[in-house]
Amino acid sequence: MTDSAPGRLVISRATPDDWRVVTEWAADEGWNPGLADASSFHAQDPEGFFLGRLDGEPVSAISVVNYGDDYAFLGHYLVRPDQRGRGLGLATWRAGLAHAEGRTVGLDGVPDQQDNYRRSGFERRHGTLRYTGPLPAVDLPDRHVRPVEAAGLRALTAYDSACLPADRPRFLASWL
Repeated sequence: MTDSAPGRLVISRATPDDWRVVTEWAADEGWNPGLADASSFHAQDPEGFFLGRLDGEPVSAISVVNYGDDYAFLGHYLVRPDQRGRGLGLATWRAGLAHAEGRTVGLDGVPDQQDNYRRSGFERRHGTLRYTGPLPAVDLPDRHVRPVEAAGLRALTAYDSACLPADRPRFLASWL
């Protein structure tokens, strides 16, 4: 996607194997990436993952997963700490957003980046609270947790569609 001369950022689509390093970066940042979530997002839009490389080494990443014609979701916007402040993230950001092709784009924004999101045209719509802590060990299965079967999948898909601005059937099929 960009010039491959030495010392130049090359942004290309990332494979699931490429994405493992991005998941590690996110964990190192203190994020709580679902260790198996990327495969479900990849099932929805395999073209929506981007990795920036300098001289072949991964330095930046973003995912912009398209859900239908009108909506996309941006995530995993990261630059390796030793490479920050050089414009690599912004170049990667732009490449990812180009994939959304005029769709409305949602994202879960980290507080430290909210000014940058606003400069890119994003507006804050909702907030999310996150809690952490240990869960008690449970010997018995929770009676409310059960496998999703065909009828349940239809109901879950309808519920998911009512909560999001777009359908994501391939994501749900993979995730479940």
